[in-house]
Amino acid sequence: MKKGRYFGLFVFSVMAIIAGTIGCRKPGDTESSEKFSNKLRIAIAGSETTFVSIANGQKYFSEAGIPIEFQNITNPGEALSAIELGRLDINTVALIPTLNFISNGSDLTIFGGIRSEGGELITTPNKKDNYKDITSLKGRKVGIIHLDTADYNTRKLLRGKGIDPNQDIEYIEFDSYLSIMEALKKGDLDYGITISEMARVGEEQGLVSVQKIADLVPFYVCCRQVAKTSSIRENRDEYVALLKAEIKGYKYLREKRGESKKYLAELSGQPEDYFETVIYSKTAPVFSPDPARDKIIDFYNLLKAEGVFPGEVSIEDHIDSSLFEDAITQLLAESPNDATYLALLREFEANNTTR
Repeated sequence: MKKGRYFGLFVFSVMAIIAGTIGCRKPGDTESSEKFSNKLRIAIAGSETTFVSIANGQKYFSEAGIPIEFQNITNPGEALSAIELGRLDINTVALIPTLNFISNGSDLTIFGGIRSEGGELITTPNKKDNYKDITSLKGRKVGIIHLDTADYNTRKLLRGKGIDPNQDIEYIEFDSYLSIMEALKKGDLDYGITISEMARVGEEQGLVSVQKIADLVPFYVCCRQVAKTSSIRENRDEYVALLKAEIKGYKYLREKRGESKKYLAELSGQPEDYFETVIYSKTAPVFSPDPARDKIIDFYNLLKAEGVFPGEVSIEDHIDSSLFEDAITQLLAESPNDATYLALLREFEANNTTR
């Protein structure tokens, strides 16, 4: 029973957690609004958008007068293409595909955060002791997902240790984290880079985690919120209101741990300990609506140095942290002594110095 528990829960989290926890509504349902006439269609996929789910479940979007529609996606590239075609407004999934679109001329703007950290290096028990530090990857077969955030952060670390990832490591690309786990169990790989949720699945299946990437690169950015630049310009007040609602959802998630787990568990039919693991444990990713402009710029430059983006686009022109600044400032004007808001403001000021 225990062995299969987190596998089923992970599939649930990736495919249906948000759809199943948005105020008991089905994907595609919308909220009525009198304040804003423009409906925001938001692409979601997985537990990384948990505070967005909480915000909607607590009616924060409705209270702000924002009509929304959630669309489940499995391919961030398709979501970004839909934004360009006017069929979608916001993508919340992945970062590198967004940066890739921007580097190729798409007029998109990153305006908020979703998730940071969350990558881990896993292996089999018999190879666990072979791992001493990141340099242990030299000469090994490492399973990766195409354009994975944790992967490229480890490559920078390796170069700093005098190891050329392209020459000294045999990277093998897979179509899913599940495939990486299967290859590890078959002995076809030495290590695999995966997300924390799948690392927990791997542990249930006998694999072991030997390195949390965030211990080496604290608060490295992953999923961000992105929209068409013209949409933000034409509907700026609505996007600020959206972020205010999300910040309230973040506050609820951080301050009402028991209620949040119970809420998600009741609406999803899954046990509360799953949410304890993927949201609140030490191995969980960092969830935050802060855009973290500086870290996006640093990561974009890292990818350019790795030859991922050959273009000369200035990523600074495609990040607007002022929307979040307005949102948190307005909330603090309403509640000037709120500890969560003040902490989020400090986080914002530390991560958005170039704004």
